[in-house]
Amino acid sequence: MFSTDWDLVGRGFNGWHASTEDDSSAGCSFDVYLAQAKEGALIFDAADADRECFVRFIMRGPMCSPGLLPGTTEKFSENYSESAERMLPGLSGGFKGLVESALTDKTYRGLDRVSLDIYESLLMTVPGMRVGHKRADKVEWLLVPEKA
Repeated sequence: MFSTDWDLVGRGFNGWHASTEDDSSAGCSFDVYLAQAKEGALIFDAADADRECFVRFIMRGPMCSPGLLPGTTEKFSENYSESAERMLPGLSGGFKGLVESALTDKTYRGLDRVSLDIYESLLMTVPGMRVGHKRADKVEWLLVPEKA
C-alpha cells in the first residue's frame, strides 16, 4: 500500500519516485505522486539537469530524510561508523564501496542524511534542475532552468 502523504516527489533520469520518512515508491506517474503528496511537498525534476552534476550530487551528496527537523544534518561518520565497521565484512558490491568511502573519507557525504530544507537548497545548486512545492494540487516552481 502506497503512502498518500509524500513529503518528496522527484524525477531523476530513470523516472519518478516519492518518499516520506518511513516509505518510498518508484515507478508511478507524476500525476499519481502529486495527488498523493502533502500540501507543500518538495518537488524536483532533473530531466533537464546537467547530467554530470546531478550524478555527482546523487553519489556524493547526502540523502533526504523528511523526518529530520529543518536545518538538521545527521552525519553517517558520527552516528553509524562503529556499526558500519562491524558490518563491512558482510557487505558487497556498490554499497560496500559507499560504506568504505564514508568510513575513510570524512568529506564524503553520500550516506549522510539531511532535512528537506537543506536538500532543497542542495538541489537548487544543480544546473538545469527544476525545484518547487505542491500548492493546491499543482506545482509552484521556484527554479526553472532557462531555455537555451
